[in-house]
Amino acid sequence: MEADAQHKKFLKNLDESQAAVWKVARWLNSKGYSVTVNVAPRAPSREVWKKYSDQGDLEIAMRVEVKHLGSYFTCADDYPFQDGMILCPCRVYDNSIPKPYAFIYLNKPMTYAAIVLGSSHQHWFVKNIKASQYEHVESDHYFVPLAHVEFVRLAGAKKKAST
Repeated sequence: MEADAQHKKFLKNLDESQAAVWKVARWLNSKGYSVTVNVAPRAPSREVWKKYSDQGDLEIAMRVEVKHLGSYFTCADDYPFQDGMILCPCRVYDNSIPKPYAFIYLNKPMTYAAIVLGSSHQHWFVKNIKASQYEHVESDHYFVPLAHVEFVRLAGAKKKAST
């Protein structure tokens, strides 16, 4: 009977913990995150608890910005702009909620990606550039030094020939 009483106490504590989970979910949502609250499964008995263990209380979606570039690159050495990679207009990033977790830029044939984590923000710099689509329009954009860009080969892409 002791095991049954312990199990009932566990289920009671599980139920009471949900208020805290939902409080955090609402707070994260107010900060701009998409939140998924996972099911808190309830085992019918102590003997089968392993089949009902949860996969965490909640999950948040991480924002990732993806762009397809018109340039060819496979690594920092052959990236066409050695002074840094353009990320986005400053006003767009500064006003975004939540901030992007990462920026992923694909090369023209979509065989390689350049990945910049949002956590590298302290290394970014600002340059004022002209908009390529419009005449007489300039704005400040964030750039990142290539040292803070990870270049990866995507699935299906052939490896570069060794020289």
